[in-house]
Amino acid sequence: IEAYKEDLIITRKNNEYYKINFSELKKEEKKIKFTKYEINESFSKNRSIFDSLVFDDKIYVTTNTQYNDCKKLEIYFTKIKKKLDFKIFKSFDECISIGMGTSRLENYKFNGREGFLITTQDADNDKPGAKPQNDNSIFGKILFIDIKTKEFEIFSKGHRNAQGLFVKDDIILSTEHGPKGGDEINKIEFNKNYGWPIASYGEKYTSYNSK
Repeated sequence: IEAYKEDLIITRKNNEYYKINFSELKKEEKKIKFTKYEINESFSKNRSIFDSLVFDDKIYVTTNTQYNDCKKLEIYFTKIKKKLDFKIFKSFDECISIGMGTSRLENYKFNGREGFLITTQDADNDKPGAKPQNDNSIFGKILFIDIKTKEFEIFSKGHRNAQGLFVKDDIILSTEHGPKGGDEINKIEFNKNYGWPIASYGEKYTSYNSK
């Protein structure tokens, strides 16, 4: 959910977009009037949306796209108008090797450059990979992307599955799914290592017997 001028813009995981005027939320009626956006056909097929961000009169979304035998993490954007015409903003070259469930996106100014922070995951329950500690991989990281050049760098690493990202000035907070009983809330700082998979609270999910 994002606020834009006099509207709420709601993005669904199934790639549907709606707007609701704030005045509708003040009414006592149970039914709320809303408008569903049209989107361009080239973006509409078989696509899951991980996160959305409204910034500078545009909607940015994180998603993935299948290219032959390689699925890639991507960011698309569109100007906010009656029909949303999504175009590619950034496609990461590295193939996704596990199921992606989320990739959070927030606006952030870093060293005087306007851009975005984006979370990536590398966790498949009890099968931790090596990518969060590998500086040659984008996965298991929080990345900073320059909005002008679209170049990116690793902001922090050692992340398992960041499901939430909050940015306020220089304060960055991330909520992260860990192993069973090992979820985390972290204050994110540049160039820090948050441990996964070499250090973590919690236990393997398979070590708990269901009753």
